[in-house]
Amino acid sequence: MLCIRLTCSFLAISLLVAASGVQAPQWTLLPSTAQSLALQMGFTAANFDEVLSEIDHRNASRLRDGEFDHLIFYMLQSTSFTATPPIEPARSAIEYRKDGSHTIPIAVQSRIEAFVQALARPANERQRYFASLLRDTEPVAVIRTEYIRGMQFLYRKEVECRDAEAPQTCVASTYEQRGLSSDTSPQSLNAIRAGITWLARNRPELRIHRILIIGPGVDLAPRTALREETAPRVYQPQEVRGLLDSATVDCADINPRVLAAAHDSCEATYRINIATGLITGVEKWDLIIATNVLLYLDERELLLALNNIRMMLNPGGVFLHNDARFSAKLFGQACGLPAIHFGEVDLDSHRIPPLTDRFVVHSSAAAR
Repeated sequence: MLCIRLTCSFLAISLLVAASGVQAPQWTLLPSTAQSLALQMGFTAANFDEVLSEIDHRNASRLRDGEFDHLIFYMLQSTSFTATPPIEPARSAIEYRKDGSHTIPIAVQSRIEAFVQALARPANERQRYFASLLRDTEPVAVIRTEYIRGMQFLYRKEVECRDAEAPQTCVASTYEQRGLSSDTSPQSLNAIRAGITWLARNRPELRIHRILIIGPGVDLAPRTALREETAPRVYQPQEVRGLLDSATVDCADINPRVLAAAHDSCEATYRINIATGLITGVEKWDLIIATNVLLYLDERELLLALNNIRMMLNPGGVFLHNDARFSAKLFGQACGLPAIHFGEVDLDSHRIPPLTDRFVVHSSAAAR
């Protein structure tokens, strides 16, 4: 069971997808080249099941942390429960760490108190969910603790990593440790559009009838640009269906709340940790998409995930993601899922430096 309180609707979705054909991978399903890499990382045929269990246990905790990250981002930015100005989370992290004081700013303390009062009578879907996370706890104390944890991550990512010897490596390491975010935004679609456009131009022979989106995301309470004028939204399934209107779009996620939100947008939903599970007993997919997912995986998880994805693709099927790490290319090759293209897209060209994203395309091949 996940270490998190969920509303009844989320539990219902969790039970629904638990009955689907999701099973754990086996050591023997790793190609020999991937097994060699696994041995270098310290897991073997003898301890393989133990490693899978360890990953699942760790990610249950990370999933819980990710939900509380969203709670903190909402508490800092929402204008639905207080007239005080929104607080940008990264700026709040800098304020919290200013002069080494590690003191919760007065403006944040005021928002915490107003937030707790509002959750006693939640006014909308977001507030009802966050109230469910705090049930049977001392909410002020919990929120203060989670605020401190969240600010430590943001300060590390936004400030300390800038001065690191290898800033991008530093940022990547923070994502491998932080809570599992379910955040999404319209910007997340840019890499998907670019990847599908590239496929149409360069792989015209590819027939995409079935698509699996891993980690479709929902904009419950992102770190920036909270959109309170609408209920939490899922963007990717509708966009992908619009780009490939004859395709079936299925969704998979580790978070039952995301699956609840995506249920009406996807033909089928599967609850899965892509590093420790693969979907079996159904027709395989021609295209699998996972944007802002792989970056949360450490190298052990990444190797396992790429092999699981390869096994869920039809021969010649493609995998589209946005993790530009060299290890994704190396592990994909070892698993029979070599990268065939790297591309870059603009997210915000007005920022200095411009904000960009990557897209990476892999093609399934015979595993060695």
